[in-house]
Amino acid sequence: MSTNPFAFAALALDAAFADRERELAELVRDMRNGQDVVLVAPRRYGKSSLVLRAVEEVVAGGVLVAYCDLMRTPTKERFAATLAKAIVDDLDFLSVHLYPQGDKVNEAIATLKGFAVDKPVVIEETFPLRCSPKELAEFIDASQQHAAGCIGFYWGKPPEELRRSQQLGDALLLQWLELFVPRAATRTP
Repeated sequence: MSTNPFAFAALALDAAFADRERELAELVRDMRNGQDVVLVAPRRYGKSSLVLRAVEEVVAGGVLVAYCDLMRTPTKERFAATLAKAIVDDLDFLSVHLYPQGDKVNEAIATLKGFAVDKPVVIEETFPLRCSPKELAEFIDASQQHAAGCIGFYWGKPPEELRRSQQLGDALLLQWLELFVPRAATRTP
């Protein structure tokens, strides 16, 4: 009687990883080339084992890899936390773009909280794209508990010029400046 070469346990790593040389070579090549790949197979067919073996090979070759198991990330907040934890060791700080949506400021704060992984978090970009200036102010004020600071994009037109303009974009930018600048001056590190 022969022994079954396939181990049915957690992940098939090391000696338990068998008969996947062609798939492994293809995946390693795609990872080195920055190619997006989707692995599709039923449960327990070795997708995770194949990916982890490929990760071992490309990391040994100097490729930076962040691995996230998303099985237990049912919300975008949990996804943000899982992703941040996967990459945090190689970073000095985390930089995120957050654009609060209307009456969902609390959801944006929950997403921001998910990035809290023992490194400073900077809101690199925020703007009232999908919310009012008042709602953005609520977001910025509430974010101070979770972020080291905020950065917003500014085209550089002086407020006086924005006030004279009849352009909608200039009016929005002026509202953002009038909201952001006073908060930046009083923000404590």
